[in-house]
Amino acid sequence: MLGNEAIRRAYHGVEKPITVAGQREIIHEYLLIFLLKGARPKKYRDSVPQEVTGADGAPLVPNRW
Repeated sequence: MLGNEAIRRAYHGVEKPITVAGQREIIHEYLLIFLLKGARPKKYRDSVPQEVTGADGAPLVPNRW
């Protein structure tokens, strides 16, 4: 099952070939962050929403031309 493979890769990692100074090496890449983002998206999201306000917290009013 696809879900089982995702969990296996998250915990045990996958082999990833890289080249360093002309030499090929294998590293283990762990994908646990993707399970965390799926389980708790509010905590582990990539971006944080921001709200911009005017002076003293007043709403911004667009300029009319």
